[in-house]
Amino acid sequence: MDAVRDDVEKLVCKELDSANRKFPLFRSSHEGAAVIREEIDEVEYALKRINGAYAELWSTVKNDSKGTQWAHEMNRWAINLAVEAIQVAAMGQKYMDSIGQNQGENERIQERMGSDGAEQKRVKNGKENG
Repeated sequence: MDAVRDDVEKLVCKELDSANRKFPLFRSSHEGAAVIREEIDEVEYALKRINGAYAELWSTVKNDSKGTQWAHEMNRWAINLAVEAIQVAAMGQKYMDSIGQNQGENERIQERMGSDGAEQKRVKNGKENG
């Protein structure tokens, strides 16, 4: 699990950068929470599809069949779930950036993004990440 943690964290930053280029920071905690809820719903949907495919796989295995199509389906939905989970993490970070854990953090982020949002740099733990 730890073998890919750094890669996942980089993907979260990549997703956040992409989202920030397309959309401004959240205007309120309600807006941020709604966006996060939407992403969580997509994670839950993907997990339901994985569980459904696994049930079919197990059913075919019990009948001495291979069921590789169900393993393929699980694989496909697991990748979708990973993408959606990355989006949850990115929107969680965007929420913290938007609402601000520290007074004035929101203004610093907006200044770094510029008026067109083309450049996104975040301040995290006192270090610049770009």
